[in-house]
Amino acid sequence: MMGIKIIKSKQSNKEIVVAPGPNEIEYAKKFDAVTIRSDSSSASDIIKSQTGNKGVDVVIIATGNLKALLDAINFVRKGGTIIVFGVPSKGAKIDLDMSDVYSKNITIINTYAASDIDTKEALEMISTKKINVKQLITHKYTLSDVQKAFEHAKTGKDAMKIIINN
Repeated sequence: MMGIKIIKSKQSNKEIVVAPGPNEIEYAKKFDAVTIRSDSSSASDIIKSQTGNKGVDVVIIATGNLKALLDAINFVRKGGTIIVFGVPSKGAKIDLDMSDVYSKNITIINTYAASDIDTKEALEMISTKKINVKQLITHKYTLSDVQKAFEHAKTGKDAMKIIINN
């Protein structure tokens, strides 16, 4: 959901979120994004109807599930960009028809970590309140419950961002 906040700060026209479950969908609706379940057979049709049959300019993949990359190739417009933030598991493989990537002139960018420049820009956006990260916090734990916080974060159940307070 941080991706939505950054895109909104860049004054995009529309954000579309494709997410796996009802909790993520409900959370994305808080940001006025068009929401689509990732298991929807009509996801591509919905995206095309929302984009004048062109597809989206940029797809941000925030999951390690490689099916999202295959979906992104269908969702992005000709000349569009796919940014892969989610880390796939070691040895993960997909069957990808590269002619789809080539014929649509898609740029695929992966990132493993933020650069110093990216981190400074993010901190600037937060400190100047250009983006409000408080909306991303779904759960708070105290230091005495730190183990529960880590277990919750590991499962990810109903959680976006978990904070541990002193």
